[in-house]
Amino acid sequence: MNKLLNLRLKSKLLLYILASFTIIYGVTLGYISISLKKNALADSKAIIDANLEASCNLIQNDINQVITAVNTTRDNYNNYLAMDESYRDEVFDRMLFGWLENNPDLLSTWQIWEMKALDETYNMRNGRRRNVVFRLGGQLTQTSEDVDMNNDNLTSLYYQARKANSPNIWDPYYDVVTKELAGILMTSIIAPLQDASGGFLGMVGVDINLNDMSKIISSMEPYEGAVSYLVSRDTSIVAHTNAELTSKKLFEAIQYESDDFKNGLQKTLENSDYSFEYLNPSTDVDYYVSFTPVQFKGIETTWTLGIEVPKDVILAKANGIFYRSILIGFIGLVLLYIIVYLTAGSIVRPIIKSALISRQIADGDLNVDIDVDDNQQDEAGDLGRALKDMVDNLKNIISEIVESSDAINSASVELASSSNELSAGASNQAASSEEISSSMEEMVATIQQNSANSKQTETIALTSANGIKESFESSKATTLSMQKISEKITIIEEIAKQTNILALNAAVEAARAGEQGRGFAVVAAEVKKLAERSQKAAIEIIDLTQHGVEAAEKSGHQLEEIIPEIEKTTQLVQEITASSYEQQSGAEQVNKAIQELNEVTQQNSGSASIFTNNSEHLTQLAEKLKETIAYFKR
Repeated sequence: MNKLLNLRLKSKLLLYILASFTIIYGVTLGYISISLKKNALADSKAIIDANLEASCNLIQNDINQVITAVNTTRDNYNNYLAMDESYRDEVFDRMLFGWLENNPDLLSTWQIWEMKALDETYNMRNGRRRNVVFRLGGQLTQTSEDVDMNNDNLTSLYYQARKANSPNIWDPYYDVVTKELAGILMTSIIAPLQDASGGFLGMVGVDINLNDMSKIISSMEPYEGAVSYLVSRDTSIVAHTNAELTSKKLFEAIQYESDDFKNGLQKTLENSDYSFEYLNPSTDVDYYVSFTPVQFKGIETTWTLGIEVPKDVILAKANGIFYRSILIGFIGLVLLYIIVYLTAGSIVRPIIKSALISRQIADGDLNVDIDVDDNQQDEAGDLGRALKDMVDNLKNIISEIVESSDAINSASVELASSSNELSAGASNQAASSEEISSSMEEMVATIQQNSANSKQTETIALTSANGIKESFESSKATTLSMQKISEKITIIEEIAKQTNILALNAAVEAARAGEQGRGFAVVAAEVKKLAERSQKAAIEIIDLTQHGVEAAEKSGHQLEEIIPEIEKTTQLVQEITASSYEQQSGAEQVNKAIQELNEVTQQNSGSASIFTNNSEHLTQLAEKLKETIAYFKR
């Protein structure tokens, strides 16, 4: 801190201002950077989520169109169940061919009948007739076969669908029944054929080539390096940005078990969106991941559409803006340093000039040349004009002091001469006053002795009179006190009588109480005895106080007869004392006047000496003042 205080003004201005601006700039830039990154990340997440939602809508629309076609076909099949079998099969076959012809993106269409639906006598657990129309080399081909004619407990997709007896979309699979479609990853959308009571008769379905989904997934690239995928209910990858990962399980593709991914899949199964951030351990890259459920019309099964975007890519634009902001801010800070440096110089320069002028004035040089621009109306101009006015005023004041010191020197010489003459006359007058004062002091001493004796006599007389009066008053007070005591004792006697009566009553009540009041009777007896003793003592005190009152009254009468004679004697002594005091007062007044005259004479003599000394000292001060003022050069 001391080092900072010792810095020059310009250095302090530069240090404080530039340090403050640098701190403010750094804090502001940091805040803007953090806010920019947060906003960029939030905006990017919104863009990613919107892109994810749009792709989800495309997938849902495509699948829902197929679901609608499947449901329509299913309804048509239900309408023809009552027809003749030969005609019905022909109609059903045409429906399968027409369906595939009108939808060139489909792999195959098929219809399966339970053998029990075709033959009421069929009694095995399994058995179905499978009719398939598929596209091969641009040509439509149909196959028909009876399969699974057994009583085994089968668990293939068909039998899972038979058990569910509801529309569904199957998890991705490779067809192992139709050899012509082997090696193609597909899914089937199925709808059950039911009788009037809802019993399962079979199903119709369509096979979709999931490679077509890769086109939608590949278009999901809102940012470079984004990875998108569609996952089925069993976590199989339906489509992936990286085609090599298609048909694999999701956790096999990301190569580790992740709670965030598990939670995301679970949330989408509950038809909720889910997003999170995670660090890929294999690539050490931070990703933003967003999941959204893919829901199908009339089907409870839900798939998951996900996207992963590197955070570095999301924040690349924000980081670019941040770095440009740092560069622009650095340039601005340099310009600010230059401006502050020049401004500090323009502020400090007049102050340095004023400091040099002040130093010349402090050295006694009042001939300093102060160049002030009258057009300069800032604080520096005000300081220069103030210094100039101060120098002019100092010149005028010093000139007046020099003239005044010369006048003081002349006056002090004349004052010293007059003081010497006054001192000689005062000395003669003081000697005469001393002789008169001695004679008056002897006379005053004699008168004071007489007055003191008279005063002592008066004091004795007054003391005797006051003592007798006090004795008389004490006697009267004693008489009154004894009378009041007698009255109070009378009250005590009455209390004793009442207590005696109460004791008698208490004894009577105790006797009535019998055995229970025996203890109380003892107390009542004791109280009665105490009351009798109190009454007896009160009577004795009353007799004594009456004798005391008679004696006190007799003493009071005797003192009352003596008091007038004592007062008369005191009065005569007071008259003698007053006369002595009047005589003493006159002598003291004369002596006091002489003493005062002597003191005045002595004071005049002393004052004359002081005047002489002061006039000499004043002459010396005047000379010293002239020497001091000579310090300034005018």
